Amino acid sequence: MKNRGLIIVVAIITVFFAVPIYAQQSGLFQINGTFSNISNVEKVILEYSGPAGQVKDTLLVSDGHYAFTGRIYEPQAAILKVEYFADKESKRRPERTSKDFAYVYINPGVIMVSSENEFRNITLEGCKWQKDYVELMRGQKKWEDSAKRALKTFYDYQSRRDSVNMRRTDGDYIGAFEQMNKQVMLPYIKAKPQSPLALYALKTYAGPYIKDYQEIEQLFQSLSPEIKQMPSGQKYAAYLKKIAQATTGARAPDFTLLDTAGKKVKLSSFKGKYVFLDFWASWCGPCMAEMPNVLKVYNKYKNKNFTVVGISSDTPNNSKKWMKAIRTNKLFWTQLIQDMENVSKLYNVTSIPRSFLINPEGEIIANDLMGKKLEEKLKDIFGK
Repeated sequence: MKNRGLIIVVAIITVFFAVPIYAQQSGLFQINGTFSNISNVEKVILEYSGPAGQVKDTLLVSDGHYAFTGRIYEPQAAILKVEYFADKESKRRPERTSKDFAYVYINPGVIMVSSENEFRNITLEGCKWQKDYVELMRGQKKWEDSAKRALKTFYDYQSRRDSVNMRRTDGDYIGAFEQMNKQVMLPYIKAKPQSPLALYALKTYAGPYIKDYQEIEQLFQSLSPEIKQMPSGQKYAAYLKKIAQATTGARAPDFTLLDTAGKKVKLSSFKGKYVFLDFWASWCGPCMAEMPNVLKVYNKYKNKNFTVVGISSDTPNNSKKWMKAIRTNKLFWTQLIQDMENVSKLYNVTSIPRSFLINPEGEIIANDLMGKKLEEKLKDIFGK
C-alpha cells in the first residue's frame, strides 16, 4: 500500500510540473548536413540563440559533410551559411550572396539537412515546424514589401509637396501591415495554437505596441500550455502584465513635464476634457507626416472639451529643433518635452508615433488613432 501511494504521489507531481519542467530544461539538437554539386566550400556556420545567449558555431567541411550539436530552450529560427576557400593568388574569399544562406526552424532532436546545387536549396528531416516557418515568412515578406513600396510612394509625394496624393496614400503603409495580420498572422494563431510559431505570429500581430489589449490577452491565453510556458512565452506574459497599466480601459498614468516656456504641466490638470496624448519627435518622419491630421482635429474640436498634449522625445539639447517644428507646423497645443521623467516607460512607448485618447474621467479609451481613425473616433464622441 505504501509503495502504491508513493507511485500515485509521484505521478501527480509529474503531471503537475510537466509543463514548467519542459520550459526550464534545454534540449539537445544535432544537425547532420550534406551538400552536393556545391564546390569550394571550406566552412559551414550555424547561428542560433542558446541558453547562455547568441551562439555562432563554425565547422570545417569534410567530404561534403558537417555536423553541429548544441542546446536550445525552445524551437527557434537558426541560420546556416557557408564560407568558401580563399583564392590562392588574391587570398580573398568569394563574397556570400543569398544562395549561401539557409534558414532552418530547429527543435531538439536529430535534424538532417541536405543542399543541392545551391546551399539555400535545402531538404530537411526532423524539423517539425519548418514548413510552417517557410510559409509564414513568405506571407510576411509579401506584405512587408508592399508596405515599403507604399512608404516610398508617400515620401515621393511629400518631397514634391503634393498634399492631395499624400492624403490619398497616407494609410497605405499601415494598411499593408493590417492586411498581413488579417490574412497571415491571425489565421495562423487560430489554426495552430500548439505551434511555437503561433507566439511569433501573435507578437507580429500585436506589433511593437498593443492597440487592443483584451484581444491580444485572449489570443495569448488561447495558445497551448506548452507554448505559454516556453521562456519566450513566459517573457511575453510578463510583458502583457506590464502594459496592462496603460491600455484601453486603464486609468492614464499621471506625470509632470516641462512645456515650451519651461513651466511644469501635470496631465491630471486636464481632467474634465478629452485629451489626445501624442508621443512624437521633430526628427520622426512618420510623426511629422501625421501632424496635419492632428492639427485638423485640434482646430475642429478644441472648443468642444477636447485638447491635444504633445510629448516630444527630442532631447533638451535638441530643443531648438523641437521648437522650430512646433512653430513651422503650427502645433500650438500643449507641448511637453521628456526631460524630467521618462513618460515613455509609463505608457510602454517603444516607438513613435504613439498616441492615447483619454476621456474626461482620466481613463484611456483608445490608442494609436492615426489618419482618418482619429477623426472618426472624435465624430463618434462629439458628432459632426
